Amino acid sequence: MWKTGNKVDIGETEMLARIFEHIEQKGKVVIGTDSMLTNKKFIFVNAVCLIGKQSNHHGKFFFTRYASKDEANKNLLVRLLKETTDSIEIANKLREKYPKANIEIHMDVNPSSKFLSGKYSSTVIGYILGCGYDYKIKPDAYAASAVADRHTRPTSTYIKKHYS
Repeated sequence: MWKTGNKVDIGETEMLARIFEHIEQKGKVVIGTDSMLTNKKFIFVNAVCLIGKQSNHHGKFFFTRYASKDEANKNLLVRLLKETTDSIEIANKLREKYPKANIEIHMDVNPSSKFLSGKYSSTVIGYILGCGYDYKIKPDAYAASAVADRHTRPTSTYIKKHYS
C-alpha cells in the first residue's frame, strides 16, 4: 500500500493520477529506495518524489514500505541491487504509462571507496544508466538517503510491540 508524505493511505490509481498531472505540468519524478535491518527483517522503502516549482504537486512524495526475511540481503551488494531494481521497476512502470516523464533515480551509495557502499557505486550507476535513467548518488540522492531512509526506521508502535 502506498502512502502520502503525511502517512495517509492512497490508492495506486489516485497516486498515478497525481503523478500524471505533475508530469503534464513539466515536473520531474525522482525515485529512491533504501533499506535497513530491523529485528531480523530487512525493511525496504520505495519513495516517489515530485519536484518542479511549476507543478501543483511540487515537494509531495509517496512511499511504500515492506519487510523481507531473505538472508541474502545481509550481503550489501545483493541489498543495493535489490534497492536499485525496486527503483527501476517503479520507473519502468511510470515510463510505460507516461513515456514523456522526466525520471531520475536516487541511490543511497557513497562515491568514496572509504565507505562500504563505495565499492559498489559503479555497479549501481551502470545498472541505472543501462536502463536509460538519470541518477544521483550521495550527497545529492535525497529521495533515497533522506525520504526513503526516514521511513525505514521503526515506528513508535513497532518499538512498543517488539521492545517493551
